[in-house]
Amino acid sequence: MKPHYLMATAILVYSSALLAKDKDHHPDPRHGGVVAEAGAFHLELVAKEKTLTLHVYGHDDKPVDAAKAKAQANVFSEKDKGTVALAPAGGNVMKGETAFALRSDSKIVLSFTPPQGKTEQVRFQLDAKPDHKGHKH
Repeated sequence: MKPHYLMATAILVYSSALLAKDKDHHPDPRHGGVVAEAGAFHLELVAKEKTLTLHVYGHDDKPVDAAKAKAQANVFSEKDKGTVALAPAGGNVMKGETAFALRSDSKIVLSFTPPQGKTEQVRFQLDAKPDHKGHKH
């Protein structure tokens, strides 16, 4: 094989590995919640007692203004279930209140609509541990 083919192959393999690493990047929670990816956003959901707090970040891990975003959560907590609208609460934060206490094993299906973009649906399990298999931080 000619040297320039070897060099081109090496560059292609290396750049593919870098792109794969970036694609799999999931930031650690900054506020003690659970992080999930929703399209072009990283969402961190924090649940305390009856309050759901959503922190919105871009893929660059910078806060994204949530003033014109919309979010709705379907919450399943043991035998309780309900729908919660999350409203902008300043900066990259949205908040909503449930009618019942949230448990550590609650499951939440969140519909998130950014100001410009399509609605993304994300599932959260509050007691889930971050999955770092296959990549390092």
